[in-house]
Amino acid sequence: MKEQTNKANNLLLGAIYINANTGQPCRLVNIVSCQGVWLEEYDGQGYGELVKFEDCHYADIDEVQDFLDDLQAYTDSTDVKDVDVELGKSLLESVCPLPPLPKVIRIPREYVRD
Repeated sequence: MKEQTNKANNLLLGAIYINANTGQPCRLVNIVSCQGVWLEEYDGQGYGELVKFEDCHYADIDEVQDFLDDLQAYTDSTDVKDVDVELGKSLLESVCPLPPLPKVIRIPREYVRD
């Protein structure tokens, strides 16, 4: 009976819900009319897999925090942390240099408000 009362209604894209099939907190990424939803876990698993509306349940605050913590740990572990930012900027500029900034910007009179 509790599962019936925990079924989510008025779904919001980007919100965290529980996938009743897996019991895992997931982000709602797509709503497929009259069919179900796409829920993805913190690491992207489940993206594109249809979950029936009745299997999309509300998450409590602890489950939402668990999802956010897992997402932070996952993204921290997959980011490259040893890259020198200045080196990255200089490499980017050497590959596709930007043109110099103009010394004066002229705005036609018809675009100026009095």
